[in-house]
Amino acid sequence: MTPVEFLKNELNTLATSFPNVHIKYGYNNVIDTHIVELLPLIEYSSNQDLDKAWVPLSINFMEKFKNEEIAFISSDSSLSLKHVIFEFNPKACTEENVLTELYQELAKNELEYSFPTQIPQLVVFDTFASLKKSKKTDQVEIEENECTSYSIAA
Repeated sequence: MTPVEFLKNELNTLATSFPNVHIKYGYNNVIDTHIVELLPLIEYSSNQDLDKAWVPLSINFMEKFKNEEIAFISSDSSLSLKHVIFEFNPKACTEENVLTELYQELAKNELEYSFPTQIPQLVVFDTFASLKKSKKTDQVEIEENECTSYSIAA
């Protein structure tokens, strides 16, 4: 069994045990190391059951394949995967998915507001009233003897 076949089998088992963890595998040729990324970061850093599963897997790998290196990382690591060879649970709840879901509508509205794709229509209406401010009460009174046109952007 090759190191990649071993990891594929073991990571599949890990993925089955932790369906909320997105697992990515790749190989870094520069440092000759197998890289396994576990997402989201909160699972990687806080889930003790996950730790109890991946740490022995890592040790077992290093014992079986003495000339191979392996690193388990998460989104805060200085290492990263440039090319994912295989992954498990890609639809698991990751930080990126959560942020996308939370801010998708807000971002859409911001883009539509900042970069409109059409010119706003103008609504024109006539009224037989003009506004006049009363000096006594500081209220607005309506005089019904003048005709005024207004244009308001819709």
